[in-house]
Amino acid sequence: MQFLPSPPKQQLSYLYFGHASFAVSDGESLVIADPFFSGEFEWLGKVERQLEPATIPVDSIHPCHAVLVSHEHTDHWDAEAIRKLLVNTDCTVYAPKPALDVMAQEGIDPGRCVQVSKGMSVAIGELQVTSYPAVESDREDEPVSRVGYLIEYGGDAIFHQGDSHGPAKAWQEFKQRLTAMVVWPIYVDSYVTQMRPPTVIFHHMDRFEPGDFFCNKDPQREVDYWSYRYPETKFLAPERNVWLAVRIPKSRLDPQCRGRHTSP
Repeated sequence: MQFLPSPPKQQLSYLYFGHASFAVSDGESLVIADPFFSGEFEWLGKVERQLEPATIPVDSIHPCHAVLVSHEHTDHWDAEAIRKLLVNTDCTVYAPKPALDVMAQEGIDPGRCVQVSKGMSVAIGELQVTSYPAVESDREDEPVSRVGYLIEYGGDAIFHQGDSHGPAKAWQEFKQRLTAMVVWPIYVDSYVTQMRPPTVIFHHMDRFEPGDFFCNKDPQREVDYWSYRYPETKFLAPERNVWLAVRIPKSRLDPQCRGRHTSP
């Protein structure tokens, strides 16, 4: 059994749990984006099972100051994980209304939840977290249904886009501040040409059965292809369960394996 390691101090770092789940920290405050620890969810009338679920138990995560949910699909959050985080930590859950509606049906305490809106910004310690609409929600009136989250600290910024099917116009607001983007390996041409992120971190590639959604990708093949296509951008398939700097020192890019972001 693995446990959550302590994050580095005074630097914006991320830790990849698997699928679309990440922790982000400055060494003091910690947020979790799209917590999926159950290893299974229902999709199109079937149960999708993750072949290699998260190995850090959600019970071991402490502290956690905020949970950021991008949308209602339950491969981006699971009710049991959120219940445990609410019991074991002082976290607040931030999510769009459709996701909060499903959480309420699951008995999750609405008093610990906050409905996000476009451009809503909140300080989590020294971390600044801002919600931006997914492309599907760019022209929606409030309440917004799908979002991504920009997390900033010390001049660095990482954006977790959830399941946006391409970049939203609203994202241009933070383009110049962007250090890294967490995206799935689809619509990559649009992400790179419109947002110009220094680093692209891939998610949504894990193996599932039966796999009737966007998954089951070869991480190294995706990294190699997109690195060849856009050599000025760093493409990464992050190692699980280790803290990695959002701003990548050149020495931490393994020269023997393109796109492998190694831990210290």
